[in-house]
Amino acid sequence: MKKFSLGLYFALVILTLVSVSASTWDITQGGGKAEPLRISFRPGADSASVSDRVRGDEEAEYVVAARAGQQMFITVQTQPPGSVVVTVTDPDGSQVGVNRKGTDRWSAKLSGDGDYQLVVKKRKHDRVASKYTMKVRIF
Repeated sequence: MKKFSLGLYFALVILTLVSVSASTWDITQGGGKAEPLRISFRPGADSASVSDRVRGDEEAEYVVAARAGQQMFITVQTQPPGSVVVTVTDPDGSQVGVNRKGTDRWSAKLSGDGDYQLVVKKRKHDRVASKYTMKVRIF
């Protein structure tokens, strides 16, 4: 009986360690939402571009620093054409009212200082990937 109970004890210890290790692995791997990609401008430039793809219900998130009173212009070239939409959120978390010019151009006058979040997502949640190049201009 002692060998059986000792073996059972070691089995429980090993299962506990494996369980704790797996939980720790999930926590250290992030397991949550990725940080947005920061859009930075080269010295003297007022625009920058990023390229990527989204599919299904994926979203690509970006942040860009701006000041109150500046203008932000966003143009997006997509394949298939017109397949993504961009939303802009101000530093306070409110959605920015943008002037849409077709399906690929947006502009807005910015109301506050700080990081603005730009989210790119598909218009339709299908499995086809939408490739895009987004140009952000702030002046």
